[in-house]
Amino acid sequence: MFEKVTEIISKDFEEIYTSSLSLQLLDCYKKLYLNGKQPKSCKESQKIYFQRLLQDGIQKAKIMDEVRTFKLKKPTGLKYVGGIFHKHFNLETLTDTEAVKLLESGWMHESEFDKLPAKYVEEKEVEKQILAEEKAKTKEAKKKKEVE
Repeated sequence: MFEKVTEIISKDFEEIYTSSLSLQLLDCYKKLYLNGKQPKSCKESQKIYFQRLLQDGIQKAKIMDEVRTFKLKKPTGLKYVGGIFHKHFNLETLTDTEAVKLLESGWMHESEFDKLPAKYVEEKEVEKQILAEEKAKTKEAKKKKEVE
């Protein structure tokens, strides 16, 4: 995605509009800003899309190109999440950070993943270690009480 955005913004709008790059512009805009919805294809709309890509397209493309360390069982479509989020998440462009937030908040479940995000797995391991240490401490405290 990053390469496509850089290619688009390196050109002049008129050059894009009169070439096949206009299809790439629409595709990039659709994925970055519209969660997969079909954008308008008129010249005025494409000019607005181009200006928006110039503003923050590079940053959004970098975020989207982050390495995904998870795999969903159903990797396409939109998932509406209410609560504190109140937005649709595009499952094709879901980042690790978003996936972890959704898992921790209970809006997604581990059963929806073939492979869980690496950060989430690490956090679970740390939680297990802390619980095991606390359990060991309580056992030691009980043994000391029994000895006295």
